[in-house]
Amino acid sequence: MAGSGKTTTVCQSVRQATNMGLFKSNGCYWMKIGHISNIELCQELKILGIRLNMEWKENIQSIGEICAHLSSSLEANSRLSDTLFIFDDIWKKDHYEYLSFAKKSISTSRFKYLENELDHHCISLPENLTYDEAIELLALLAGNDNAQTLRENPVVKKVIDSCQGLPLAIALIGGLDLKTEKEWNAAKDIIADESIDIGLAHYDFNLYGTLQLSVDSLDNENKRLFEKLAVFKRVSIPIQSVTSLWYYNEINKIKAQKKAQLLLREMHNKSLLTYDKENTCMSNKLSYICFMLILNWEDFDQLKQLLKQQQPCLDVVDRDVIQMILWVDMSDSWIKQRALQLAKENVRNGESYWSMSRCSTSATTQYTYDACKAFGKNKWDQSISVSNPDFGPLRIIGTQNNYEDCQIVIQDYQTSQTVLEISTPSMHIGEVEISADGRTAAFQQLSFMDEIVKWIVYDLDKNEEISFAQNDQGEDVKTDFDSVQFCPAQSQTQVIMTLSRDFREVRIWKIEGNCIRPTNKQISRQYKIEYCRWVLVQDSACVLLWEEYRSQRGKFEDYERDDPEKWINECQIEMWNAQQWTCRSFKVPAFIHAKDDDRYFATNHFRHCLPLTYINIYRDAAYMIISYSKLDSGSSTIGLLKMEQDIEFENQFRPILHDVGNVVNILVSGDQSMIAIDCDMRLVQYWKLILKMSGDQVQSRVELDQYGRSMFIPGSNRLLIYDEPNVYEYNLQGDKIAWQDISQTKSVDVGRPQRNPKTTVNTFDLIEFVGIEDCRKYRELINGILEEESTAKDGIRFRYRKKDYTLILFPRFPSYVITVNLTTGKKSVYRLTLSDYARVVYVDDDYLYVWERKEDDACSLKCYKFGDGEHRTQLLQNIEYQRKEGLISKIMMNSNSNQPAAVGHSPLRVNKEKLVDVWGEKDAEMIANVPGFDDLLLLLENGDHIAILDQDGNLCMKRYKDKIKYFHHITQFFNHENLWSDKQLILYQNRSSLNIYSPQTQITLPFRHFRIWDMQWNLQHSQLIIRSDQDYCLVTPVKKT
Repeated sequence: MAGSGKTTTVCQSVRQATNMGLFKSNGCYWMKIGHISNIELCQELKILGIRLNMEWKENIQSIGEICAHLSSSLEANSRLSDTLFIFDDIWKKDHYEYLSFAKKSISTSRFKYLENELDHHCISLPENLTYDEAIELLALLAGNDNAQTLRENPVVKKVIDSCQGLPLAIALIGGLDLKTEKEWNAAKDIIADESIDIGLAHYDFNLYGTLQLSVDSLDNENKRLFEKLAVFKRVSIPIQSVTSLWYYNEINKIKAQKKAQLLLREMHNKSLLTYDKENTCMSNKLSYICFMLILNWEDFDQLKQLLKQQQPCLDVVDRDVIQMILWVDMSDSWIKQRALQLAKENVRNGESYWSMSRCSTSATTQYTYDACKAFGKNKWDQSISVSNPDFGPLRIIGTQNNYEDCQIVIQDYQTSQTVLEISTPSMHIGEVEISADGRTAAFQQLSFMDEIVKWIVYDLDKNEEISFAQNDQGEDVKTDFDSVQFCPAQSQTQVIMTLSRDFREVRIWKIEGNCIRPTNKQISRQYKIEYCRWVLVQDSACVLLWEEYRSQRGKFEDYERDDPEKWINECQIEMWNAQQWTCRSFKVPAFIHAKDDDRYFATNHFRHCLPLTYINIYRDAAYMIISYSKLDSGSSTIGLLKMEQDIEFENQFRPILHDVGNVVNILVSGDQSMIAIDCDMRLVQYWKLILKMSGDQVQSRVELDQYGRSMFIPGSNRLLIYDEPNVYEYNLQGDKIAWQDISQTKSVDVGRPQRNPKTTVNTFDLIEFVGIEDCRKYRELINGILEEESTAKDGIRFRYRKKDYTLILFPRFPSYVITVNLTTGKKSVYRLTLSDYARVVYVDDDYLYVWERKEDDACSLKCYKFGDGEHRTQLLQNIEYQRKEGLISKIMMNSNSNQPAAVGHSPLRVNKEKLVDVWGEKDAEMIANVPGFDDLLLLLENGDHIAILDQDGNLCMKRYKDKIKYFHHITQFFNHENLWSDKQLILYQNRSSLNIYSPQTQITLPFRHFRIWDMQWNLQHSQLIIRSDQDYCLVTPVKKT
């Protein structure tokens, strides 16, 4: 019988047992079954397995296979097998068989099946209350101690008879607070009404009508407030949210909350909702933390700003605010001290917390951004674009490149609410663009080899693609453009500029309805257009471009500057007015060299000069901003040049920056007061330099240690940096930016600040990844082995092999291996003949595996055996293959021979049947399930352990005995010793979190704002020492006090 109280009985019993601590070690899991089909049950059981962190295989599809997999997984995990499963409201008899995987379970059903008595302990609840029991329950719910008054009322007896004494019906009636005989008679008539059109299955009374009585018993105002609750999802709703919805005009918030609580209790008594004052949700936890943390109201903004900054971290760790504060607030502030106090109290209750203290070796202020928003999934999400907030809501577009289910996502930037998701199955998305009014988008489809397939333009209002019109010959236009850009002017948001794939043609298009038509505005060039972008000049849109002349012979093929005397040292800069289609052109040198008096002149000796790399305009095209950079030295000079018809470069070029690294982008804020420069130092360190301008003079500067693409929100000086998967917002006019005043009469000499080298080897003799400049302990040794020109700054990885006292050193981009026997002093150097595009895949005490990509997409995997100072390093194996085919190679690491046993290799990009033929069922299954692999998979087997790595050394899969886990995107492991450890596995995943795995548990710590280069375990202090390119931090478990 439905409504007899089965679910309530089980709920109260389990809650009581939980409060007694009976389920503390293994927990319980509640699952609503209901009247569902076998297919729906199959999906629910899949979800159950995922929530229990079971590994799921694609070949497990039928409900029988799923139940068998759940049963075997529970048997293999003793802790999980003790979980109490509660299956509520089972309708179908065969569902009991499918749910038999649970070793401990409680099931409820409104139907009796005699077969269940054979293997279940069955308890039958009385379906109906006796007359006396019903009276007692009515009196209890009505708050009436005198049950005798109810017994003497004949109408009450008729009401009880009408609903057959069903507990649910009695409970509903008791909450109506019926007093007069008229009210009881009205209730009786509703309950006994069998003509009602809306009926609910297996209830022998008018349940719908009884619920309607509860609603009708509210006065008109309260009924209106009850109807407003429909805006909430079916989740726990904070009382503060209900109060804000009902009484948003109320000035006294405490009074409004008390009013809301009284009304919620009344609705609870009428069974219209469940009001649990003791239960808490995240809003309650935040309120409690604020109450515990805030010493005075003036400090509230500090906490609020911290929560705003670290919004993505709250999503990573189930919104654990205490852990977030311990993790990201590096200062010794009152917030962190209070959070640490709360964490210690929680540790006593069995919870785990980790605290991180960061030691910066840079002069740059940490966490100067104002907001941080999670956007994208992985390393393939590399592009965002924003609309102009002056033309409509500020919208942001980005990607979620997730292999087979890629999406383009458009969100409201301020609220993070998703406006539209565009699904693109089996499509990898590169660049994305959004129009200034936020109503049109464009995105670039890439092939598997990252080649441009086509650009797609999309109407966001209509949720449909906009096609390019056919050409004059009736043929479809090829849309494999190098770039597509929307016009930034408000009156021309439907205008598009494209740059052809061969970089020789710029064309202007206009969107007309559901079609994109070409205009007569077109620029064609014989030479490659190096740069092309929209710029605004006094609210007029212009196209800014520049090209470099190749040679006097005028052939594009004559690219090599083999004869400086015949080379034309000249670049043409053009600015086209998009409306009038008129052009202003300027000529500047392609190569320059510095004089002693800080002036620059054009020169044809290009091997020792600075080539033009980037341009932009400043102060409404009164000036050009030009950068000249030498890539091999990572040195750039940036200067201003007046946009005049006849330019005398040597006299008019005014440098404002020297030696700032390679410039990859120059941006100007909408109010023309800021210039943002993206730099990198020899492709190793990326940073932002912001200049505050006063006219044509640099007033002050600031450096931001932040990776990723930069862009100004149009019309503002709010800077966005997309360091996937996060978007950081900097308010450059805010008080967090530590501007440094500089002279207004001299150019700015900007270099990276020198860092204190004692934070590496001299302080901790544990750090594995160091630079030669910082590694004083070994600098003399290295200088004595290598030629002088080879001792430039480089990242060095080194290992100490204890068994024969050998120190092994090699660069991050491998070009040589040095082995030194610290006992005998003997040393040897082995030079690796590799291309510039080579990566270390795996390294341990004895072997080095290197992946290399050469010309024409030829690739190879090489295995080297380290020497010992006396014996040189040697090449053991070289496997060559084509990138389009890929490679899978398997190595047995626990071989007793002098070298690892290479089991074999084969092409990677084949179907699963072919993999089974080559590798067998077990290995083929693991290989086929690796998500989104690139060119190479290296399968390493070491006893009970199996690991699969990609060509960058990232972990794709780890198996330990029968436990297996696959990893998406960038997942780096601690070191090779930890990779084969039986106790725990420490991983740094997707530049977002530090994960500590044991055979039974997983601890996830947010790590979004720190680039891990290496980790070491400090045995003396039981803490992790983690280092980035310029800082290090100490990660320590919080202990109870």
